[in-house]
Amino acid sequence: MSGYYLYKDNNGEDHYVRLREIETDSIEYELQKELEQLIPPIHEILYEAIEAVEEMDWSEFIESFNNYVCRLTDEEFVYEARFDANKLIALIEDGGDPYTFDYSQAIEKVIVKAAKSPNKYPVVKPLNDTEFWAYSMKERKQLESSNEIDYASFIFIREGWDYLPTYSEYDEKNTYRQDNFKNRQYLGLVNGCGRILGMTCFSIDTISQKTEFRPFKDTYFVNKDGEKLLIEPSTQLGQRLVELTQNYLKTNEERIRAKFERDLQAFIEVLPINILPNARGVYTWDEDKYGEVRNIFVNVNDVEGLDKSTAIKELMKALVIKEVGDRLSDNELFENNKNPYKYDTRRYALEVTAAVTDGHDLWRAHSNCQLSKNSLNNLLLTIRNLLKFEQIQKIGPVKNIDSLEGSIRFDRDFDHYVHYVLKCLDNEKECDIFR
Repeated sequence: MSGYYLYKDNNGEDHYVRLREIETDSIEYELQKELEQLIPPIHEILYEAIEAVEEMDWSEFIESFNNYVCRLTDEEFVYEARFDANKLIALIEDGGDPYTFDYSQAIEKVIVKAAKSPNKYPVVKPLNDTEFWAYSMKERKQLESSNEIDYASFIFIREGWDYLPTYSEYDEKNTYRQDNFKNRQYLGLVNGCGRILGMTCFSIDTISQKTEFRPFKDTYFVNKDGEKLLIEPSTQLGQRLVELTQNYLKTNEERIRAKFERDLQAFIEVLPINILPNARGVYTWDEDKYGEVRNIFVNVNDVEGLDKSTAIKELMKALVIKEVGDRLSDNELFENNKNPYKYDTRRYALEVTAAVTDGHDLWRAHSNCQLSKNSLNNLLLTIRNLLKFEQIQKIGPVKNIDSLEGSIRFDRDFDHYVHYVLKCLDNEKECDIFR
């Protein structure tokens, strides 16, 4: 559970944020878990540390790491754990050679210390949505009454991708998968201290092929604690953000489109074939644990232009994409989710078993769902690594084949119709989907 809370720090400054609610005796463990999820991949830390050593300047290293902060509440206190970059630097310098230093162990030590001794602030009161909005809008108006937004820089912050495959009839024997992508880019108004004051978002997708910026839906104020709130574009901050975004798009339209096409090609290159055979037969075989089993599969012999080995891999990849496509369609929700367990949830959601046949044998493989945090934060890496099967297992041979009256289309409803047809066959009923 989570909710909005008002608390004061040691300087008496008000903070109003959404916090995860945790039992008091679990605070240390959960703070450690959250900090672990914030830390970037080890190779990035290695590069930054080596650069700092060579330049004899740790300032940028310290600045980047001191942004790693997590807060939790037990509804009585707010517990704040901060990653102390200076403690990591001390361990690196004591360790000698930065090229061979054990960064993983050192980072773990710093995280454990931070989780054991967090800052502790009393909760002033929980806030409902209306109260949280009121506190944030008061802060926005204070910002607008200053000249800070006039001198802030307007820069690119980050980007995200969404993927939604759709399926349609190609011919009477095949289905066509259309791969639809949307690229979201976030721009921010940033002050001299690096704090984001406001944000906008624009997108470009493969369906409309247009760059879209919707001021009423894509203009945000970011409060001092990093909470993002949608604002009217008619506000002073909103007007400034809209003006800057429109100018940015006019100036960079050609570059944005060219980058979109390059990135899109990288996605297309990792995706499997998109002309997919429908299933037309029921196959029976012996399974070690269950004895005689029957099921409906797509047949690799129905794939045109590929040798059998390649067709097996491509069809299995296509089956995985069919299963996980919907789960990657609104990646923004995943990106904005602050719960550290979101990675475990995503791995579970991407766990898929795929099986195909050539009419003589059956093959089965599992998607590579044990992806790193770095891979899960990047849609291209998610798709690429998900489709790397560790092993394709031969589970045949086929004992018997029964032809279906029609075919089951290779789309997101495939499993539903397979279940329905098998149930009809078990009950010796006519399957009305083939009428």
